Amino acid sequence: MLMVEKLHIPLEYQPQMEDTVDGLLITVDCQYGAGNVTELPAEEIAVIDHHPLEVICTERMRLQPNMGSCATLVWTMLQEMHYPVGKNRDLGTALYYGLYMDTNQFSELSNPVDMDMRESLNFDKNQISLFRNSNISLRELEIAGVAMLRCNYNDDYQFAVIHSQPC
Repeated sequence: MLMVEKLHIPLEYQPQMEDTVDGLLITVDCQYGAGNVTELPAEEIAVIDHHPLEVICTERMRLQPNMGSCATLVWTMLQEMHYPVGKNRDLGTALYYGLYMDTNQFSELSNPVDMDMRESLNFDKNQISLFRNSNISLRELEIAGVAMLRCNYNDDYQFAVIHSQPC
């Protein structure tokens, strides 16, 4: 929610709906009909994804599993439509962070289009640092959990001492 708030992304949760979505429902970074998508009835469906094909659900599918991130695919589509991505810093920040996270902090970056996007984006470095430092890895979560389970609590003075592995 931090990224949604800081980058002013208009997002609204829609639980199961009885009514059909008017117009086009676009799923991004997932495939309608796959296990990780709530199926909402819609007049038309489009899919934008960088994962391998899971389900054929519509003719309007843009899948490019050779890309490191769905952010790159979205950026490519915006470029094709001559959208001025460089003028929208919030959008650039969201796309940059999407690529950063999907490519394991750029360590799995190999597609030239991913690299082109990374080099061309206008993004907020401070926001990227904020988002990056607001995440916790599975390993760090395990270290924190073990440390809290093994804490020493002093009833007399009501304080705890927690020993932890470095993370």
